[in-house]
Amino acid sequence: MKLLTWNINGIRAAKGKPSIKTLLDSLNADIICLQETKVTRDMLDEPTAIVDGYESYFSFSRKRSGYSGKFSLFFI
Repeated sequence: MKLLTWNINGIRAAKGKPSIKTLLDSLNADIICLQETKVTRDMLDEPTAIVDGYESYFSFSRKRSGYSGKFSLFFI
């Protein structure tokens, strides 16, 4: 089993680059945990939140909009 954790300092910076699925597949990990997503629920788009072949879970900051946040993905 391969576990990967990465402080990405903002998931929105990935817009216009290779898809999140392409990135996740290239990492070849069973569990991927991304910290500092810096996104709110309303800013999150479906292709980022729902990735084919992965179960995903987001955690958002309740006190500061667009601050912190976690995104965990599990390869299925």
